Amino acid sequence: MESGHNEPMQTASLAHMKRMAGGPEADEAVDVWSLARVLWHAKWTVIGVAALFAFGSFAYSLLATKWWRVEVLLAPVEPKQNAGLGGQLGGLAGLAGLAGLNIGGSGSQEPLAILRSRDFSRSFISDNHLIPVLFASEWDAGRMSWKETDPQKVPDLHDAVKFFQESVLDVTQDRQTKLVKLTIEWTDPEVAAQWAAALTEHINTRMRTRAVNQAEKNIAYLQSEFAKTDILPLREAIGRMMESELQVLMMARGSTEYAFRTLEPAVAPKLPVRPRPIILVLLGAALGAVVGVALVLIRVSWPNSLKSSSSA
Repeated sequence: MESGHNEPMQTASLAHMKRMAGGPEADEAVDVWSLARVLWHAKWTVIGVAALFAFGSFAYSLLATKWWRVEVLLAPVEPKQNAGLGGQLGGLAGLAGLAGLNIGGSGSQEPLAILRSRDFSRSFISDNHLIPVLFASEWDAGRMSWKETDPQKVPDLHDAVKFFQESVLDVTQDRQTKLVKLTIEWTDPEVAAQWAAALTEHINTRMRTRAVNQAEKNIAYLQSEFAKTDILPLREAIGRMMESELQVLMMARGSTEYAFRTLEPAVAPKLPVRPRPIILVLLGAALGAVVGVALVLIRVSWPNSLKSSSSA
């Protein structure tokens, strides 16, 4: 009874599809109502396919590897050594540079550039022996060796740096506030928080060490020049420069947050950033609905296509 009742609707829809395929009436208005009636009749098919896709998406969200995100908010520390030594030198700054005396860093953007650099990631991965951690699926923890025996396919430091910068670490800066956001995404929330905190400490230690080495080198140079000259004004100028470098040296040795000051420290999150079950279920249901509609249209138009082929 039901199939006989639906036959006129299917016939009308088939006629409409035939017109759309290039029949004599292809330029007529689209019979949306007939198509809507066919889809309404097959609504449970569409709903069933959508529900199946939604369930598959939910199952995937439960089985897929979860990633957590940790964010650290940093404020760049404005360098003060430039104003000190540069101001003491005045017009002699160029001559000091030619003589081999480094009068200061490159400004507040230098620590940010280093933080984003491949060399910084390389040193962090090497110091913390992270290659087996980053490629845990390819590492045999029991035998403490790689599962792959081909040396060409074994992950190396180059692969680790590329993966770390593309999938794990992200560093952005707000153009207005100049605040820096360091983001770590990893499959373990506690490890992600540890890495974020360690990276902040690593960049501060690196910049502090560079400042100390630079100041000590400048002081040694100034001391040698002080001993070579008997000209009183020049000795006074060198003395002021040494005083400025000693201040830089004291600041670098006494400050743990030399390049960046932490405004929001790393905290292990409670919820993963991906996959998100709700979003996956909604996307799965939408995709399932589209597939369901396509299946209904194919099922309705297929007999008509066979009939047209037979009559031809």
